[in-house]
Amino acid sequence: MSEKGLGGFCLSTGPGLKTPYLSHIWFDRVKLALETAEECGLQVWVHDEYRYPGGIGSTQITLDHPQFIAQQLTFRETVVQGGQQVDLTLPWAPVLHTLAVPLRRDRCLWEDKQDISAYLGVNHQHHALRDNKDVPAPRPHTYVSFNPTRRLYWKAPAGRWRVLVFLQEPSANSDCPGSHLDRFNPESVRTLHQTVQQPYIERFSAYQGKTLKGILTAETHFPNDRLPWSPALPEYFKTRNGYDLLSCLPALITYFGPNTSRIRYDYFQALGELQQRHDSARSADWCKEHDLNYASDITPLRNAHRASISIPGTSGDLGVERAKEYTVSYRHSPEFATALAAQTSTSRVLNTCFQNAGWATTLQDMKAHLDTLGTHGANFFAPQALYYTLDGLRKHATSLFHQNPYWEHFHLLSDYAGRLAHLLCQGHQVADIALLDPVTSLWAHLAHPLHNWSYVGYDPDEETLTNHLVADWACIARALYQMQRPFQSLDPALLAQAKIIDRQLQIGKTRYKVLIIPPITNLEREAFDKLRAFINAGGLVIALGLLPIEDIQEGTSVVEGFSRLTDMDSGRMIRDYIGHESGVHLLSRDNFMFIRTGGTVEKNQATSMLERLLDEILPRRVHIMSDGKSADTIQYHHRTDEKHRIFFFANRGNSPVTTQIFIPASDGHIEKWDLETGKRTPLVVEPAGEMSRINLSFDRLQSHMIVTSPGHPKKEKEEPLIETLKLNLTGHWKVDPEDDNALRLDKFKTKFDPSNTGVHQGWHQPAYSDSRWPETRPQFFDNPEEKTICWYRTTFVSDIVPNKLSLVMDRSAIQGEHQIYINGSKLPSNAFRPTFRFDHANATCSIGQHINKGKNVIAIRVEVNNPGDGLADAMYLFGRFQLKSWRNIYPRLTPSQDSGPVFDFNAQGLPFYAGTVSYTRDIDIKTLPATARFKIDLEHTVKNLADIVEIIINGQSMGVRAWAPYCWTGKTAYLKQGKNRVVFRVTNTLEKLLTGAVYQPKTRKLIPVEI
Repeated sequence: MSEKGLGGFCLSTGPGLKTPYLSHIWFDRVKLALETAEECGLQVWVHDEYRYPGGIGSTQITLDHPQFIAQQLTFRETVVQGGQQVDLTLPWAPVLHTLAVPLRRDRCLWEDKQDISAYLGVNHQHHALRDNKDVPAPRPHTYVSFNPTRRLYWKAPAGRWRVLVFLQEPSANSDCPGSHLDRFNPESVRTLHQTVQQPYIERFSAYQGKTLKGILTAETHFPNDRLPWSPALPEYFKTRNGYDLLSCLPALITYFGPNTSRIRYDYFQALGELQQRHDSARSADWCKEHDLNYASDITPLRNAHRASISIPGTSGDLGVERAKEYTVSYRHSPEFATALAAQTSTSRVLNTCFQNAGWATTLQDMKAHLDTLGTHGANFFAPQALYYTLDGLRKHATSLFHQNPYWEHFHLLSDYAGRLAHLLCQGHQVADIALLDPVTSLWAHLAHPLHNWSYVGYDPDEETLTNHLVADWACIARALYQMQRPFQSLDPALLAQAKIIDRQLQIGKTRYKVLIIPPITNLEREAFDKLRAFINAGGLVIALGLLPIEDIQEGTSVVEGFSRLTDMDSGRMIRDYIGHESGVHLLSRDNFMFIRTGGTVEKNQATSMLERLLDEILPRRVHIMSDGKSADTIQYHHRTDEKHRIFFFANRGNSPVTTQIFIPASDGHIEKWDLETGKRTPLVVEPAGEMSRINLSFDRLQSHMIVTSPGHPKKEKEEPLIETLKLNLTGHWKVDPEDDNALRLDKFKTKFDPSNTGVHQGWHQPAYSDSRWPETRPQFFDNPEEKTICWYRTTFVSDIVPNKLSLVMDRSAIQGEHQIYINGSKLPSNAFRPTFRFDHANATCSIGQHINKGKNVIAIRVEVNNPGDGLADAMYLFGRFQLKSWRNIYPRLTPSQDSGPVFDFNAQGLPFYAGTVSYTRDIDIKTLPATARFKIDLEHTVKNLADIVEIIINGQSMGVRAWAPYCWTGKTAYLKQGKNRVVFRVTNTLEKLLTGAVYQPKTRKLIPVEI
C-alpha cells in the first residue's frame, strides 16, 4: 500500500472473517498492522463495527443486553361491525397502544376513540400431545401448549369500528441478518464504545493520534418499510414536545386530524435529535477525547443532525451518473456532505468510494468516479474493497488490492487522488445558490429519510403528493447541474442560523446570493423568520410549485405568513399542484419570485423558467461554452482561499469536447496544474470584459485543474511543436502473454450418490456417459436434508499434451471431504501446493501427466455432511495453450500462437486471461519527425480503450497510461530511420477470469465470455 501511494487503511472486517473478532488473537493482528503501518508511514483507521449494519459487535452486545436491540414501529388493524367479536392474534412483542375508533362513511372519528388495552391478554400459540413413555397405560399422552402470543378479544359496540394495535418489534433485514443496535439509546451507544472501540485505546495508546488516526462509522441499520422506534423515544418526545406520543401513534400511519403534520414532524425531529445526541455527537466526543478523528457516512434523519461529525461522509456507487440519474439521498449524494462541511466550516468531506465495484472496474473507471466526486466537493477518499484474500466465495466481494493485475500501477491513481484531494480542501467552495432541503415537508407526508425518501404510509393520494415532492426536489437539483450552476443544499435548521450580510445569507464559510425553494408543504418558524428577513434585506428568493399549506409548530402561522408574501391562498396552491391542468406562471414580488405550476415542476418543465430567471438576476462566475455537446457534459467545482482561485473541470462524457471557459478576471497568473504529474503550466488567457477566457480541450473522461494565483502574470511558455507519429496497427503482431493462459471451469454435470456406488459405476472414468446428468454452476448446499455424496464432472478437449498444465483452485473452493479424479486417476491428498496465481489462497496441482489428446474429464466426489459443503467455486486450468471451442460443446486446448492482431485478447485464444500481454512488431519509419519530441495518439485508432497500456520503442519506455487520453510523448532520439521495435504492454482486469463474463457499460449487463 505504501509503495502504491495510499495514505493508510481502515481495518474493516468483512464477510468470511476467520480470526475471532475482538479476541486476543484479533488484537495481535491489529498490533502487527499498526507496527507495520508505522514503519511504512501509513495511517490506520478502525471501522467501529463488523459487517455493517447489524454486525457481530452489535449482535454480541444485544446478546448480553437484549434491551438494546433496535426496534421498529409496527401495527395490526381490523374493521368490524357492531356486535362482532374481535379476536386478533398479535406477535409476542410490547404493545404500545390499543384503540378502537368509530367510523362514519369510512372517516375515523378520532375524538371518540376508545382505549381497549384492557382487552389484551396472553395465550399459547401451539398445542401438542406429548407421549408418556414412563407412566401407566391409562394415560399414554399429556396435552401441552407453548409459544406465547398476545391476543386481543373485544366485542364491538353498535356502529362500525376500526381497531388498531401498535407494537414495538425488533428491527430486521434479510440482507443484513443479526441483531441490530438501537442507536437512539445513549446506553446502547455507550456500550458499543466500551465493547468495540475502548479495547483499541487500552491496548494501543502509544499509537493513539499518531499511527492510529480515527474511527469510521458506516451505515447503520434501519427498517426498510417501517418507521424506526426506540424505547427511549416516548419519554424524550413528551419532555421535548409537551404531549404524549403513544396516544398519537395513528398519525404516523393515517390522517389523525389537523395536528397530523405536526405530530409527524415532532416524531422525526425527536428521533433525529436522539440520533444526533446519543450516536454521532457522542461518538465524535469520544474520539475527540482520545485524540482521534471521527468520520461517518451514517444516514441522518436530516442533514443538520450530523453537524457534530468532524468529517461528514457519503458513499459512492460507480454505477450512478450523477446528473442523469440524480437521487436526493443523504447517503449517496455527496453534495449533502459537501454543503454541511461548508456550512459548519469543516475542511474534509469523506467518500467511501468504489462501492459495488465489479471485477470489470478499471483504473480509468475509478479515476472518472473520483472526478465526479471532485466536482461535487468530496476531498477525502476511502476506497472500499481492498481484500486481503479472495479465497473461495470471498472473490465475489471485489478486491482492488494486490490480486488485480493493475495493482502494479495503482500508484498512478493514488497520486492523482492525493493531488485532487489536497486542492479540493483548500479554502471554501464558491456557490452562490442555496437549494432549500424540503425535509420537514417530506417528514409530514411519511417519506422515509433513511431509505431515499420512499413513502411508508398507506394513503394513495398522500403517496402521490409525497412522490411529487421528492421528484421535483430531484428535478430542480438535476436541472441546476445541467445549467452548470453550483449550489449547496441548505437544511432549514441551518437557514435559521444564517447571518444576513450585504443581501446574502452567510452560513459558515459560504455566502449565498439566491435561495431556491422547491415545492414544500411546511417550514419551521425560525427558518421562515430568517427567510422573511432575507427578503426584506433585498435577498433573492425563487420558489417553485408549492408553498406551505400546513403548520407544524404552535404559534404564529407560517402558512399565513407565506400567503401575505404571495397574496395567494394555500388551498388554491395545493389544488393547482396536485391537479391535472398544466401551465407555468411567474409571480414576482420584487426580489421574491414564485414560479407557479399547474401540476408538478417536473411535469411542466418549470426549470426552464428557473434557468431564465437565474440568467437575469445572477451573473455566472464561471461560464462554459462547448462545441455543441450536452450542456452538462463538463462539470466543475470552484473554490477560493486568501490567495488562490481553484477551478476543477471534468468531462463526464466518452467523447472529446472543445470549450471556451470564462472565469473571473485575475491580475495574477493562471496555470493548469497537472494532477497526474504535479507540473504547472501557464495558460493563455484572453480578456473578455470582467471575465477571462481560456480555451480548453477535453479528451473523453479528461479533467483539468485551473488555479489562479497572485503576482505578475507568467508568460506562457511556448509549447514546442510535437509531431504525431502515426503507427499502422493493422496486421499481425508478435503476441507474448506474460502469464499463463487460463480456462475457467464453472460448468459441471452433477449427480447425487446416496448409496456411495459412484466409483463402482465408474463415474470418475472419462468413458462414463453423463449426458443425462443435470448441469449446474458451482454452489454449496445451504441446508442439506441428510448426509449424502455429490459428484461433479466437467469435460474439455485437448489437441496437445502440455508439458506444464496446472489445475488451480482456492483452498475453500471445495468444502467437505473430497477426491479429485483426472481421467480416472485419483489425485493424492497432498497433490495441491500453495501457489500465487491471483491470490495467496490459490492451490496448484500439476496434471500434465494425466492429460490425453482428445476428451478429458475432471470428476470430483464430495461428501456433503454440513451446511456449506460442496463445490463452492470455479476451478481453473493454467498453462501455455490457446482456447477454442470444440463443436460449441466443450472448451478446447490448442497450441499457442505467437502472432495476432493487437489489443485483441480473444483473437489469441485468451478469453479468460488476466494479466499483461506484450504485442511486438518492427515498424519501418522512413521519415523521422522533424520535431524534438513526437506523439503517439491511440484515441482515434483504438475505440473504447480502458486497459492499462505501456509503449516501449527501441527499448525506451514512453510511460504508462491507465486512463484516457491514451496519448504518449517521447524524444525523437528514441527513433531511428528504418525498422523500429514497438512494444505495447496491455494489462487488463480479473473480470473474465473470476466471473466468466464481460461487463457491457451501455447495457449495464454481464454477458458470458464466448470461446
